[in-house]
Amino acid sequence: MADFEQKPKDLKELFYKTIKSIASALDAKDPYTHGHSMRVTLYSIILAEELHLSPHDKDLVETAGLLHDIGKIAIPTAILCKPGKLTDDEFSVMKSHPVNSERLILSIKKLNEVCPGVKHHRERWDGNGYPDHLKGEEIPYTARIIALADTYDAMTSTRSYRTALTHEVAIDEIKRCQGAQFDPE
Repeated sequence: MADFEQKPKDLKELFYKTIKSIASALDAKDPYTHGHSMRVTLYSIILAEELHLSPHDKDLVETAGLLHDIGKIAIPTAILCKPGKLTDDEFSVMKSHPVNSERLILSIKKLNEVCPGVKHHRERWDGNGYPDHLKGEEIPYTARIIALADTYDAMTSTRSYRTALTHEVAIDEIKRCQGAQFDPE
């Protein structure tokens, strides 16, 4: 029988283990993104540390990092794992994942605070992102952190459609996109 009279520390550990299991299940759907959610979370936490965020905000970044792509569970595998360029229609389906992610976690009251970071991690500083075309400071800070970590991981990981870039090339690309795709800070 399960012991439901746990200490807050034990509950927090159970919560994070459950979230990590869900993220791992999603990563298993696409062999090219295996470990992606964990790496994005790790990079996001590093950025949050560098920005000297409060412990509460670091927890938000960590949870949103783990859940940022959970909505991809609703994306057909044929699109998610397609080896070539997506058609416009396929890309429209792929672009639904942030809203799908928010929808999946919105009903869990304790996760409502992470929804903005999850939903808006594909927004761009210049307003050309999705789903809401937010611009600059309109983009929640958690989403800006996750966007940077997500992009870095995507560039430095081999995908079905291209090989991984080196750390140096990825950093140069991030610097080049500063103020357009990414928060200039």
